[in-house]
Amino acid sequence: MSFRAITATLLLRDEYIGTLALVPAWPQQCLVVAIAVSVRGDDGRAAKVRDRFAREVFPFLERTSSRPPPDLY
Repeated sequence: MSFRAITATLLLRDEYIGTLALVPAWPQQCLVVAIAVSVRGDDGRAAKVRDRFAREVFPFLERTSSRPPPDLY
């Protein structure tokens, strides 16, 4: 899933594009991993960074513990 987000404060406005992955981890639980890249006036560059991360990192995500985390959010 890809997204576009804008942050704004009194002094700064910034735009990001990103993507996220949901990985089944434990019964009735999943792991959410996301990346957001600042656009900084160049949508094409930000999209390439986002797409490369999704292509080179997301396929290798794996659960490293057989037990779920003790705290749930």
